[in-house]
Amino acid sequence: MSDPTLLPVDLQDKLAESFVECVLEVVKAWQIPYDAVHVSSRELALALRECQKDLDILLYRRAGTLGPTHEGFDGVSIGKLAGTLIFRLSRYRIVHVDEKAIESLPLEIHKRVSKLQEVAAFRFICEDILKIKPPRTHPELLYLLSRRHMNQEMLGLTLDVFSEHCSRLKTQTSVDKPPFSTFYKRA
Repeated sequence: MSDPTLLPVDLQDKLAESFVECVLEVVKAWQIPYDAVHVSSRELALALRECQKDLDILLYRRAGTLGPTHEGFDGVSIGKLAGTLIFRLSRYRIVHVDEKAIESLPLEIHKRVSKLQEVAAFRFICEDILKIKPPRTHPELLYLLSRRHMNQEMLGLTLDVFSEHCSRLKTQTSVDKPPFSTFYKRA
């Protein structure tokens, strides 16, 4: 592997594609016109690069070295990866909705739109990374993500618990394939 990081660029690209697919699925489910929504590829790339740095720093704190190739590395919990991803995906301004394009839609849709990015990030984390059905407590977590402060470490611990106790999905994603599958482990 030429990129000695826990989140190599090729995996960032696959994760970006999966995240955009989740955004589009939420847009479709909420009956928002596709042309009203714009996903900033620049902001998405910045969020994933920042996530890469966060994971490298996490590894450095634990092992005193950067990159997953050092002796004794046995992986990072999948919840820590998920916590870092959802934190960065909810902080950058990735998803934009044209207010004029949705002004004729019902008020309920206007209320939902303000949390579109966080909902898509949570769905992406649950379905593609943790591969779980979202727990019933997810509205509270979405509220914390969008309106309060919750750091990556707390998100990682919370998502490790979700990973342990929620029903598993049988989906296959890029997380299942090497080298990704060797870097991260279930809690």
